[in-house]
Amino acid sequence: MMLHLSLDPGTEHVKPRRGLTNRGHWIAALLERLPSDVPRDARDRLANALVPLFGADAIVWTTDMADLPPDQAIDLLAWMAQVLVKATLAGW
Repeated sequence: MMLHLSLDPGTEHVKPRRGLTNRGHWIAALLERLPSDVPRDARDRLANALVPLFGADAIVWTTDMADLPPDQAIDLLAWMAQVLVKATLAGW
């Protein structure tokens, strides 16, 4: 979907394109669970870092490019998300 949105001439002026998908909503819902004292800039950075870990394109990259079976690809993406969350919590 993200590749289609990026290449479709009809959406070239739509910014951000992630607003046309559900991943922004999924990420926002997850970030609601962060401690309230995590600064806005840290939340925004984490939200942006999580974007590529959601959706079918993330599975395609980890199965095709990393040559992982789907279950391992999902485990890897979950681990990457956990590392980003832990880094955010440790860095503020």
